[in-house]
Amino acid sequence: MTALKSSEADSFIAKPDRARPIVLIYGPDAGLVRERAEALIRASVENPADVFSLIRIEGDELSGNPYRLVEEANTIPMFGGRRAVWVRAGSRNIAPAVEAVINAPSPDCRVVIEAGDLRKGAPLRALFEQAKGAVALPCYADSERDLARLVTEELRAANLSIAPDAQALLVSLLGGDRQASRNEIRKLALHAHGKERVDADDVLAVVADASSLAVDSVVDATFAGRLQVFDSQFQRARTGGITAGTMLSAAARQAAQLHRARLAIEGGA
Repeated sequence: MTALKSSEADSFIAKPDRARPIVLIYGPDAGLVRERAEALIRASVENPADVFSLIRIEGDELSGNPYRLVEEANTIPMFGGRRAVWVRAGSRNIAPAVEAVINAPSPDCRVVIEAGDLRKGAPLRALFEQAKGAVALPCYADSERDLARLVTEELRAANLSIAPDAQALLVSLLGGDRQASRNEIRKLALHAHGKERVDADDVLAVVADASSLAVDSVVDATFAGRLQVFDSQFQRARTGGITAGTMLSAAARQAAQLHRARLAIEGGA
């Protein structure tokens, strides 16, 4: 089994294992998936902007050409140095392409597969959990402890401390998506620039409920009829502790707003 616990993922990112050069980063927290993928790429190549060092591939391209990934991974860099391939999984099955590169890995190339929420038993996830030369890093919604650590790290970087009651309030407004939470904390730090300590009034003045963004994503996918997106966003919201009743209520409010708008338009507005 080569699936790390969520708590072990950061240690792997900080010191990637060269014996496991092929990495799947997946989970319901899209912001955390992207953050860890970017961090792993930075740790794998000297210059991510160098197109000869970092190859980006959309996953759907691999479904019609499953050997492209193994060819890219085993290509010798034109100017030497380390190399990485970054794949963003799409809606099509890329397990055959990934299996090919797992069977013929390159010790000089890091392959990073960025995916959404994969159910247990999904072909791509199962492939990584059974392979010795690969590793899967799950990305689930941050716990209160994770969020408290994130708050401390971001505010310390801005030379700010935070009052205990303000931190408790801030943590209650975050969660669901790591990048959204980080953006809210940075916005708070900008608001408090020039102060030494963030208080509850600062939090109330500028921080939105970041967890509500997950509900918005579920409702948007529902009314757009995008079933695959809905499924992933629904699972992500449930993982973040949002109840089905909360999401249903938000959808009902959206329907009522659309109905009122339709009546207003028909009435000449």
